[in-house]
Amino acid sequence: MSGILVLAAEATERPGLRLAPDTALVVTRSGAAFLLAMGSSFYALSASGAFLLKKALLEGEAEAAEAAAATYGIAREEAAGDLSLLLAELRDCGLIAGQAAAPQAAGAGARGEGVQWVGKPVARGL
Repeated sequence: MSGILVLAAEATERPGLRLAPDTALVVTRSGAAFLLAMGSSFYALSASGAFLLKKALLEGEAEAAEAAAATYGIAREEAAGDLSLLLAELRDCGLIAGQAAAPQAAGAGARGEGVQWVGKPVARGL
């Protein structure tokens, strides 16, 4: 990635999954990202978590799982399971909205044996 990508909630106004209002996804040159909830806090995402979320927001969940499987050399079912867990955690934090696809079975990464998709809040009350 040669630059910084910023997606605001308005840019993801497609049917289904979208960023919550007043939330932005900032993807850095390294591929890691921050989710900024403008009124409260921000959260760190690993490069693989940012990849999954960006693909899901812009192209859809099935496409995100397919792309992650191809990019990271894992089974599509594992990628779909990891994506389901990532989206559930982001939804619980109020960072995304909209109807997600039916949950998939969790893969190895989702059980903590692979990538940890979402970091803990980095700062609150900014």
